[in-house]
Amino acid sequence: MSQSNQAPRASFLTTLAVFLFVCALLYGLFLWVRGIGLNRDIGRLEADMTRFESEIAILKENDVETLSYAAELTDLLEIRELKWSEFLDELNTLASEDIFFSSYSAGGQGDVQLSGVANSYRSVSEMIARFEASPLFDPVFVPSTTLGTRGDGSQVVSFSLDLNLITQ
Repeated sequence: MSQSNQAPRASFLTTLAVFLFVCALLYGLFLWVRGIGLNRDIGRLEADMTRFESEIAILKENDVETLSYAAELTDLLEIRELKWSEFLDELNTLASEDIFFSSYSAGGQGDVQLSGVANSYRSVSEMIARFEASPLFDPVFVPSTTLGTRGDGSQVVSFSLDLNLITQ
């Protein structure tokens, strides 16, 4: 009885050992296959991360350039806005009561063209002297003056004036 009892027990233990060995082998194979997939995924993720980091670096460079350019433009616009308001104040200050400005146009670099009328050449001459003495204008040029008459027969001097507004 003891021998017959040992034979089934030995075959059961052998079968159990083989079964556990096969399970361990299959589990190891499963882990190995999964590890290959994970390594492939890690490789893709690392490539994506490198690509994203380079895109972020490019965006940061562009944003820094864009932000600094926008800041420069904002500063320039604030300076220009201040200078144009100073220009209009100075224009009112420098023009006497007998001078009427009919139009003005301005360029982006501070170039200003004025057109107007005055009662006499002396009024135009005095106004030009005041503009030349002003710290806001560098060159003052008068391309034309014209003597005309009004409907009531009085004389009027039409003029144009080219100025350069100093933006510093």
